[in-house]
Amino acid sequence: PCGDTYLRHLLHDGENYAVVALVWRAGQMSPVHAHKTWCALAVHRGILTEHFYTPGAPPRLASARLRFPGETSHGTADPDQIHRIANCCTETAISIHVYGTAYARFGQDLNLLLA
Repeated sequence: PCGDTYLRHLLHDGENYAVVALVWRAGQMSPVHAHKTWCALAVHRGILTEHFYTPGAPPRLASARLRFPGETSHGTADPDQIHRIANCCTETAISIHVYGTAYARFGQDLNLLLA
């Protein structure tokens, strides 16, 4: 990984879904977002923190949960299911994500950025 942004590596691209590995260096995090499609993730290595937000302008932090290797999370295409994934630890983390859209459509069909 390089810079302030996690890296996304395509593992499999199906017609209506894609599997990607995300590599998170210490301190890297996603934007606060909801999904435009279903999604699921599993932590492969390291520890990630999933922050959950209540809808609003701006969204407000409601809770957080540590995700350890082997743990999973999932969501639906719901603009009120707002979260952020972060590597708050000192070691690199890797997570595997499956999204209900082809990889080529990630830019328009994946995330609804909220903050």
